[in-house]
Amino acid sequence: MPVTPLDAATDVMSRARGLLTLDVASTPQILREDLRRAALAFGVASLDTYMHWAIRTTALDGPLPKKLAELEVPFGDMLAIARDAVTARQDDVNHRPTVKARNALGKALVTQTFQSPRSIERGLQMLGKTNVWSRLASQLPPATAVDLKERLGNIAYRRNKIVHEGDLTRLQRPQKIKYEQITAAQVADDLDWLEAFIKALAAL
Repeated sequence: MPVTPLDAATDVMSRARGLLTLDVASTPQILREDLRRAALAFGVASLDTYMHWAIRTTALDGPLPKKLAELEVPFGDMLAIARDAVTARQDDVNHRPTVKARNALGKALVTQTFQSPRSIERGLQMLGKTNVWSRLASQLPPATAVDLKERLGNIAYRRNKIVHEGDLTRLQRPQKIKYEQITAAQVADDLDWLEAFIKALAAL
């Protein structure tokens, strides 16, 4: 049975939770905190994974959703597909350009993130889905569409502080390095929320 986008996301999420199991008293405190940061980053990666896999498996044999049709693909990749088609025809070999196109799609998607409310909306539009926030909220009561966007935005912001800035505390005139506080309970709660959000996406 083929692996689904939800299966792939669930695998990444389980690895995020696995990192939290190493957050034990015998581990140095700074390492414990970094395990939590890594777990949160992996948790957000599970959302990215779901979106990438879902978009990559979109049917390509019919009209494409407008946002997916607008996806930029490197010219070199398009040229390679064309050259392969010519070579296959010359050699009388069965050519599968759609497979090549799907590979180019996957390569292009890897350069994009789907983590913030705006990027999630863009990704869902690539899947041909619109006006989704109210539908997502109905699956995650008592949250509203506004609640979902705010929570997702906060998680994505914290992930970016970890991945792009090492979770250092921003100070005007720092005298020493300080880190943003992060607790195991906070991370576990965010992972639970992300997992529920991904399942809601899968149910759309």
